[in-house]
Amino acid sequence: MARYFFIALLVTVAVLLVVFESEALFVLFGGVLLAIFLKTIADALVRFSRMPYRLAVVEIVLIILGSGVVLVMSAGPRLVEQTTKLVQTLPTAMHDAAGYLHRYLGDGWTSAAHGSGVPPAATTLVAGARGAVLGSFQLVAAAVVVGFMGLYGALSPKTYARVALALVPPPPRTRA
Repeated sequence: MARYFFIALLVTVAVLLVVFESEALFVLFGGVLLAIFLKTIADALVRFSRMPYRLAVVEIVLIILGSGVVLVMSAGPRLVEQTTKLVQTLPTAMHDAAGYLHRYLGDGWTSAAHGSGVPPAATTLVAGARGAVLGSFQLVAAAVVVGFMGLYGALSPKTYARVALALVPPPPRTRA
């Protein structure tokens, strides 16, 4: 009876974790995928070049980071230019679209606040900026966690295997 209770408790916790902490699970899953990717490429590199495994992992990480830097440096100025053009032309495009909708659909398609020309409240703008800043911090934190987890998982894959085997009860371990 206690075993069924433990299994039900474990399933309940797993479901609650998936429902409420799905972002954290995606970050952990991303770290595992990065570790598998790095290990696979490093194993192939070791097989062909006979270099030490850890050196191969570090080399792959440096190549990925260097490629990212080159991509940002080469595409960055063009991206800034396009974003500036978008910021300058978007208000005109929105005004033209609103005029088109007003001409063909009438006043019924807009909200009362938008139709009366009332500007958005300062709290709305602050909340939007706060959300953008917090989202950026979350993205950077997730990237750091994925990077460390992937690097550590690629450099020490046996550690993750021991943890995974510890989750499996002893009788079925031979099949796992």
